[in-house]
Amino acid sequence: MGMKYRQLDGEERSVLAALRLVGLKPAEIARELGRHRSTVSRELKRNAAPYDGWYRAQRAQQRAHARRYRSRRNSQFGRGQWERVEAIRDISGAVVNEHAHDNHGNDPKEHPSRRYWRAEPHTT
Repeated sequence: MGMKYRQLDGEERSVLAALRLVGLKPAEIARELGRHRSTVSRELKRNAAPYDGWYRAQRAQQRAHARRYRSRRNSQFGRGQWERVEAIRDISGAVVNEHAHDNHGNDPKEHPSRRYWRAEPHTT
């Protein structure tokens, strides 16, 4: 069973900013919030201001909202449209593999995807 995950909300971000301002370390803040220390560390790193490194809760909340809005899960495409995209991707992969098999047989060393892995001798 997958892990349960709940994103930080605006109130938690405000508490995080206040505790950071007081001088607490990410692990101490995480204990206060009841969150994992990596969640707090990622939040601080992701949303720190680039010009001074300070964490601002309101700006962090705006940025988090913008990321959720842009995510594929919340996209403007419907389920049927994404299924078509996935089907086309699967067909494309099958065509490439069929072409490779027809032109190179069953020898995996001759598959086109391996040509970049082989060290070619330098000729001058």
